[in-house]
Amino acid sequence: MGKFLRLILIVFIATVLSIGGKQPTGAANQGWLAGWGNRVQLTLDHTKINSTLSDFPVLVHLSSSSGIDKSDVSSVFETLGTDANRRKIAVTAGDGTTQLYVEIERWDTANKQAWLWVKVPSISNQVDTILYLYFDILQSNNLDKVGDTGSIAAQKVWDANYVMVQHMEQAGSATPGLFKDSSSHQHDGTGDHGKIIAAPQSTLSVIGLGQALDNSACITIPDNDDFSVTTTGELTISLWLSESVPNFQSAGLVNVMGKGDVGEYEWSLFMYQRDWTDRSQRVSFYVDNPKGGLGSGSYTQKPVAVNDWVHITAKVDNQYTYIYRNGVLAGKDPYKGPDAYVEIFPQNGGKPVRIGTRDFGTWFQGRIDELRISNVSRSSEYISASYQSDMDNLVRFGAVQNDHPVFNPVGDKFIAAGEPLAFGIQATNRSFKPLTYTTANLPSGASFDAPSKTFSWVPQSIQVGTYLVRFEVADGVFSDTIDVKITVLEPIPVPPEPAANQSTDVQPSDNPSAPEPPPSGQLASGQPPSADQPSEPPAPSLPPVGTSSEPPAVSQPDPSQPVSTPETREDPPGYYSHIHYGWIMMASALLGVLMIATVAAATAMRRGRRGK
Repeated sequence: MGKFLRLILIVFIATVLSIGGKQPTGAANQGWLAGWGNRVQLTLDHTKINSTLSDFPVLVHLSSSSGIDKSDVSSVFETLGTDANRRKIAVTAGDGTTQLYVEIERWDTANKQAWLWVKVPSISNQVDTILYLYFDILQSNNLDKVGDTGSIAAQKVWDANYVMVQHMEQAGSATPGLFKDSSSHQHDGTGDHGKIIAAPQSTLSVIGLGQALDNSACITIPDNDDFSVTTTGELTISLWLSESVPNFQSAGLVNVMGKGDVGEYEWSLFMYQRDWTDRSQRVSFYVDNPKGGLGSGSYTQKPVAVNDWVHITAKVDNQYTYIYRNGVLAGKDPYKGPDAYVEIFPQNGGKPVRIGTRDFGTWFQGRIDELRISNVSRSSEYISASYQSDMDNLVRFGAVQNDHPVFNPVGDKFIAAGEPLAFGIQATNRSFKPLTYTTANLPSGASFDAPSKTFSWVPQSIQVGTYLVRFEVADGVFSDTIDVKITVLEPIPVPPEPAANQSTDVQPSDNPSAPEPPPSGQLASGQPPSADQPSEPPAPSLPPVGTSSEPPAVSQPDPSQPVSTPETREDPPGYYSHIHYGWIMMASALLGVLMIATVAAATAMRRGRRGK
């Protein structure tokens, strides 16, 4: 029994708390970037991450078929309208408010596609990482956090170890410095090679646009210590490549890119061709001694098929070279020490980095996209995640969330004519945009104060009936409406007050000759009441003390006077709720005290029984 009483008490307390524990205004607004009207949740799949990553650049591809689930997020373009509004976006961390840096590689409203790079502070391999993409045409350009290639915001996407990031988005020409480096090192390139003027051409690639290279075109990046192995003892190079012609040269190998020339060779990424039948279409990465000759390096044995895109990452540390194909380690070989095929002693040369060739001896024919060079040896986990991200296989897109203002519920209202009615309305929106409240079809005499969001009215007796009042809230783009039903009832009857010369205590007369009171509906003079002097109901006669308790005979009404029948009315539910709410809460509190006392008494009795 005691357990049962305690259970009832717990339920009661929870019920009382739920009545008084309203959610604070604005609680639903937590986690929304102030002032932004729309957002999409981005979920980074932790199963594609092999270890926790820091300051990692994630590709966010916007299109009608984006991410792991091929989601349609083209509504971003429909909302923003033109390319000029591309910077009216923001990306936040999982808290919904901390903004992250964003680079816009390409924004194409006409074809409803965009490629963005977002610097994510930390990506877990244990749980999914949540981001939010906001977009709002009413916002100003978010220049502090979002920028095109070359802007300060865009450069901050890439950590300091990236010494060059080439998206290959440019139109392709011999304009000096046309090929913009997205990193803070600003190693811009030029689309020629200095001997035969031939510029690469932009073409559709894995991530937006890339560059198509024929057998006489290349991109030249001026020499810098950032590109030499000896500067830090480590180097990582990654790119996407696609061969357009099989075995396009009879030479034993063709340089895809590299650094060095006669007497100053440093490193190269190349493919074997016809003369090497057992290595045809194989991609290798070698480091060299300055005078050339045989080098040492690693390779991926699987041939590259024509027009297939392959992601290649090559790296070197103080002892080994490595090569990865599509994010997976394919080769690791020493270039120093007794186990090296040829021992290499890298030196810092003065030749540029060339893409499409190394020293003009051989030329790559195909396409190249997303070339990055780092002055560190990136981890295998980092390389794998980069491949997944580039493949648009890391992000899941949620549904677009619009920050429409929404009215809080308002119940039907009942009021008697002549009584004051006042109630407030309230709408919520997660972006904290200023809201404007208006109303329509106000009843005569009613008013609405927009700043306080309060409706006020004292309906008159001639306004008995039902009214529907519409309220509207708007934030400049979206709006919401709510209709409130107001029922005006007949006036509440007021009990008549006694005449000024009459006592409310009617005493039986001791004088048996006293005249009888006038019949109901007549004055003492015997005249019927005038129109401005309504008749008063007769006071009941009380028997003298000690007389019989039988009720006195009821006087019959004067047949010449109309019989007044009081009107009956059933008040609708909730009619007196505003009067009795305080009594209900007080009764609830008393019931709670009673329950507590009952539990205490039961406990005391049980302890008493145990004592016996």
